This record gives sequence, structure tokens and C-alpha cells, in this order.
Amino acid sequence: MKKLLVMLSILLAIGCKNEPKEAVGPPIGQSPTSENGTSKDVLPPEEWLRKHYEENLREVSDTGRVVFRLNWRRAHHPGILLRVENFPIYIEDTLFHVEQYAVSKVYLDDVNDYASSERPYLFEQRNYKISAEELERLKALANELNIWEEKSDREEIIDGSNWELEILMNGKYHLVTSNSVNPAIKRIGKEMMALARLNLPKEEIY
Repeated sequence: MKKLLVMLSILLAIGCKNEPKEAVGPPIGQSPTSENGTSKDVLPPEEWLRKHYEENLREVSDTGRVVFRLNWRRAHHPGILLRVENFPIYIEDTLFHVEQYAVSKVYLDDVNDYASSERPYLFEQRNYKISAEELERLKALANELNIWEEKSDREEIIDGSNWELEILMNGKYHLVTSNSVNPAIKRIGKEMMALARLNLPKEEIY
């Protein structure tokens, strides 16, 4: 009888044991799908940088660096990443030479849609060397538009596009996003397109 009671107690204990719960929601680094089943394509910052082969501008300590980076995600066309920047070269802590570049990366939808999510994204990338004067004009435009005071006004929408602009200048970093689209961000973005020689039809700029 005692053995029977012990066995029953063990069985009851096993039966009452909490079962592990299934994970709810998307995997880490992925976002929920929208109502139409498409991905929002929003990643944590460190994952976004890795997949796009980009540096973390917040960690740049060289006050001589200037970087304008536009992450432009469009609902009906491939995403585009633009970067206009300089590269100061120092020899024994003395500024020796500076080069400036405008870079465009056009997201390859057909390749990336079927690739493993663990792989970095693939782009059609073009690099162009620009003059110091051209970079100075972009800096002057940013100051003229008082971009440092602009606030993000992005809303959660399925259609349209999102413009995410980062600027690093004189050791100062600023990030502003918009899908309204903010006139200041759009003007700077169009100037970056011109420097990167990215010629898009008018209907693709939205």
C-alpha cells in the first residue's frame, strides 16, 4: 500500500510539473510581419551595421571625420544606402592627406530575398571620389537647413518610404528620420544622390 501511495505521489508530481512555454514572437533580429505578410525589415543597430557592412558612427573618435549616411527604405523599389564622407590620413599625429568619397549601395532584392538571414546583404555598390569643395557644400547645406535641430517625425506606415539620415561632423553626431518626408532631409538626400551620381526617375523619389 505504501509503495502504491509513493508511486501515485511521483506520478502526480510529474503531471503537475510546469511544461516549458513555446517562444512567442519573431526570432531575435527579425521583426513581425505586417498585415500584408511582408517584413518590416527593422533590425537592432548592431545587426543592421553588420549586414550592411557599415561602421558605427557613434563610436568614431576622429574629430576630423565627416560622414553623411542616408538609409532610404522604399516600399515599391529597392532600398538604397548613400554615404558621403572623408578619410583624413595622419602621419605621426599630423594631418597628411584627406580624400572624399560618395558611395551608393542599391539593395539587390532578388538575391537577398532568398539568401540566408545570417548573411550580410548584397548591394550594387558604386564609389566616386569627390572634391573637398563638394563635401564643404554639403556641410554648408546641412548648417543652412539647421539639420542639427530637426526632430524625427517617422510614423509606422506600410506604404511610402523611410529616410534615415545620420551626420557626423566636428565630433558631433545627429540622427533624424522621416517618412513625411521632412524637406530638410529630402534636400540633403537629393544632394547626396547627385554626389554619388545616382540618377533616379522622379517617381522613384518619395
